[in-house]
Amino acid sequence: MNYEFLFDQLEAAGFGRWVGQLRRQQTDWLINHGDYGRWHQSLIDLPAIEGAKGVFDQPAVTIEGHCDQSHKLENSLKGLSPWRKGPYRVADIFIDSEWRSDYKWARVLPHLSSLSGRRVLDIGCGNGFHCWR
Repeated sequence: MNYEFLFDQLEAAGFGRWVGQLRRQQTDWLINHGDYGRWHQSLIDLPAIEGAKGVFDQPAVTIEGHCDQSHKLENSLKGLSPWRKGPYRVADIFIDSEWRSDYKWARVLPHLSSLSGRRVLDIGCGNGFHCWR
């Protein structure tokens, strides 16, 4: 990932010393994280999904579309494990997770008015699932 824009903004805001530390940590993470190589290769190996479209009003965060290489897609997605929070669906592949965030969402939803078209700040969600939903 390219964080240069973020780093530039932080430096302009007077956080130059912190940016130096972040750059070192980023480099260290890329070199030393045990799963990085496998995750990176899995991303490179992901096949194209024709007509890909994000769908965020289903129990599983979903990317609809068609993939001619379902087996390759499934293997690439498995290579990105562990999937801690979810579930997700990519084309025809369902990705279960250790923590079913959709269950939590289903318990909260009846107590909320419609969130359609509204901005929501989810403090402490700890994962992207709720941000997408």
